[in-house]
Amino acid sequence: MSNTSAIPEIELKEYEPDIAGIRAHLANALQDDNCSGFIKDLLSRVSYDGNPLVEDGDLLRIFDKLVGPGQGGVVRNPIGGGRMDGNFEGGNATIHLEGAGSLPDNSPEFRKEYLLWSDCDKIVHELIHAAGLLSYSDYQLAVAVSQMPNSPPMPDMPVITENSTPTERYHAAATASTYWNAILREHYKKVPRPHTEGWHWGDS
Repeated sequence: MSNTSAIPEIELKEYEPDIAGIRAHLANALQDDNCSGFIKDLLSRVSYDGNPLVEDGDLLRIFDKLVGPGQGGVVRNPIGGGRMDGNFEGGNATIHLEGAGSLPDNSPEFRKEYLLWSDCDKIVHELIHAAGLLSYSDYQLAVAVSQMPNSPPMPDMPVITENSTPTERYHAAATASTYWNAILREHYKKVPRPHTEGWHWGDS
């Protein structure tokens, strides 16, 4: 789930996602039983006969399938955050990842390091969307998470009708995305952002 924002054109051309680096991070993250157990439980709740799991819900295998032949892959695009489009059934499952914009250190080395961190930070959320043959929406995932033990109740969700505006639709999806992602973050460990000597992010 994301909104759009401008990123330097150079990032689209010269800083494509580091597929091997993202995969290595994903493999390491999924070794954590708390993380992998939460994801397995979530996917078992959100899947159904009409929209079964891809690769039995194994996110590492789903990642490999998504970046392999016949799908859209993981790409850098002018968005804010991350977004999963398409689905495996349609042969167009694609994960879009944002650029970095202005950084405290604009050297190519630091930008590459930062973008790898940023991409890894978003990949699990987007792969969970992609895990369904037809993909799973933020609302579907929010409902599934709300049914898990110890989850807080879902917030009030805006009612969407055929007459809802794009802004109203975005707000509804953002509300659902924020809810289930916050609970995912309790299980998927956030790696501190990279920093340069003498300079740190406010949350690091």
